[in-house]
Amino acid sequence: MDIESKTELEPLFSSEELLEIEKANIESLFNDEQSKESQEATKALILKLEESKAIIEAAAKIRAPYLLCKYSQELATAFHHFYNYSRVLSDDKELSIKRLAIVKCFIIILGKTLDLIGVSAPEKM
Repeated sequence: MDIESKTELEPLFSSEELLEIEKANIESLFNDEQSKESQEATKALILKLEESKAIIEAAAKIRAPYLLCKYSQELATAFHHFYNYSRVLSDDKELSIKRLAIVKCFIIILGKTLDLIGVSAPEKM
């Protein structure tokens, strides 16, 4: 809803396009068109997301839940850095879908990690 004109805004993505997020190929996020900071922040976030399985297995194996707390904080920091340098929603729909795919992965992994340590992750504050 546009507050000034009190009119309903058209959604940026259709329902079908949102379903395509799961199939997004993010390789082109590392081309020359993206800023160096954006590329580095994206790469760092993806690498941190990739660590999740190993961290969860290590925390369970040595019974060290603090590893999950530390990982959650590091993951949130990597996402914050990514969000600062990479505009997720832009005029380029293809780029937006690719960045939304990364955001969706972040939401899923952080949510599961917080769930493992018994912390709720509300969708709205």
